[in-house]
Amino acid sequence: MDWLKALAPKDQVYRQDLKVYLSAKNFAREVTVIMSLRERENRIFRKYPKPIVRDGALGKEYESARRRVLVILKEPNDPDGGWAASGGDSRDFGIKGKPHPISTWKALASWSALIDDPSLSFEQINEEVTTHEKRVEHLRRIAVVNLKKTSGKSMSRHSEIRSYAEQHWALLRDQFRLYKPHLTIAGNVFPIVKEQMDIAAQQVAIQQVGEERFSFFKHPDFGVFVDFWHPNQRSRSHREILNQLKRVLRYHGFTD
Repeated sequence: MDWLKALAPKDQVYRQDLKVYLSAKNFAREVTVIMSLRERENRIFRKYPKPIVRDGALGKEYESARRRVLVILKEPNDPDGGWAASGGDSRDFGIKGKPHPISTWKALASWSALIDDPSLSFEQINEEVTTHEKRVEHLRRIAVVNLKKTSGKSMSRHSEIRSYAEQHWALLRDQFRLYKPHLTIAGNVFPIVKEQMDIAAQQVAIQQVGEERFSFFKHPDFGVFVDFWHPNQRSRSHREILNQLKRVLRYHGFTD
């Protein structure tokens, strides 16, 4: 900071104040680096109006995963609001408890297993998620974030999700920036995030897979951001969803 020495003597007080300011700023930056990912997530959650259900990286393994994967969903399944009121945290719920609906978390574990090793067959993937312990092993490598942090039901209202995301986008954006994923899967929320990110139509490309079309764009905060189904969707078979995900991975080069 040689430019500090160039200040005139009368600026001595200013010089000292500036040193204190810069020192505090550097300290804050160093503290942020030292903080764990969960601590940085929690610092963001404290800024939300309560009650909320916290979410994010499901384990420490996320940061060291071969392919970091962020899954963005709509809202937590909490019909009576009891989970949020009790300080609910889906990061622990999917790992330590017996989550409801289990089909959502089992599907997410299957996705994680396939993304980690795209060579797996359908039968091998099913074997990888047969027990709670095996599912946890795969879940701990991913992050799952809801756009809406307050209580929701099994059937979401798109207008409510959009309104909440718009109102809290600054906090959501700060949370997304923590993860630096290689791949982001939007579980039926692609238009909402695209709108909030102000992604122009010409930035969105289409992958055609048979009769299915998967929109995607690339962004420093999201890696490859792909429009996909919710993990608990009921319109297609589990095998079909995994086959489509495998095609998406192959298309974007996640097959090494």
